[in-house]
Amino acid sequence: MGELPLGSSPGAPDGLTAALGGFELHVAIAGQIASMTVSGGLQLVVSVEEIGIYVWDTFNFEGEQFLGVWGYRDTPVNNSDFREWRQKNNAGGDFLVYSDIKRTKLNPPDGVMVKL
Repeated sequence: MGELPLGSSPGAPDGLTAALGGFELHVAIAGQIASMTVSGGLQLVVSVEEIGIYVWDTFNFEGEQFLGVWGYRDTPVNNSDFREWRQKNNAGGDFLVYSDIKRTKLNPPDGVMVKL
């Protein structure tokens, strides 16, 4: 599985960056691995049959960040306000966000041979 940090780039933010800020794009593969003995050693045949891509992000309320206007009184809220509320009420917390996985089947499968 691989990962790539994205977002929070200089310039005008798009909708994705505005919603998530910095986030990671993860890639996972599915398929099969077969081994065979060849002259000179062992060889693996890796067949990639499906690729999955998803977004991973955290909401941790660290540092100073404006979180928006909350409630019916239009109260501006920052990370520090939320941390204070969380400590006072013993509720709320940081959380992880995972998007749905966008899966793509490869037809035909892609592959690679690795000589060990």
